[in-house]
Formats: sequence, structure tokens, C-alpha cells
Amino acid sequence: MPEVKVALEKRSLNPRFPGHIFEARFFGEALDVVYDADSIVYAYHFPKKVEIRSYRVTVVEYLDKKTENRAESEKCSADNFLKLHSDVGNYEQVLELVVPRPLFNHSYYLLYEAGG
Repeated sequence: MPEVKVALEKRSLNPRFPGHIFEARFFGEALDVVYDADSIVYAYHFPKKVEIRSYRVTVVEYLDKKTENRAESEKCSADNFLKLHSDVGNYEQVLELVVPRPLFNHSYYLLYEAGG
């Protein structure tokens, strides 16, 4: 899909988005945890016709966006934290991340790869 490629190239030029996280195929945004929280819930809503090929979570330190916390990334990418709900209605699907006790001063990137 040419529009996906253009969007990813545009995103790679933005210095706020670390290139190693997106691997030239993932979209996503960060939820910054800058205060102590009991939990975070982060979700994207998609039309049913959008194919979501893959998805994951990458957690990096808030001030140093290049240092990944691999243990937290793996924990949050597990099925009990990250789910793609496709049974929510006739017209949409939801990619949802729920993290109890997120790490303070970390950024949680909810990433997805759109199909074409």
C-alpha cells in the first residue's frame, strides 16, 4: 500500500519517534507514564475492513527514548495485557493494552502493522 509507505517514511523523519521501534513497518504512539498510576488502558479502534497483521508493545525510558525495557515490553506484549478484540461490533475492532502498575517515567508504545 503506497499510502502506508509514505506515512511510515514521514513518521521516520520525526525525531520524537525512535526509528528502531517502528522497524519501517509499524505505526503507533506512546503513552507516557509520568506519574504513579494504578493502571493504564490504551486502545486503538479500527474499522473491520482494516487488516491488522501484527501488534506489540515496546516500553522505553521516558527521558532516554533509545533504552528499551525488554522485560516490561515482553510482559506487556503477552495475551493477558494486549488483545485485539474483533467481536465488538459489526463495524469495528479494538487493539487494547491494559497494564496494571505501569512503570513510572517510561513510555509505552502500542504498535501495530496494518495489512494491505
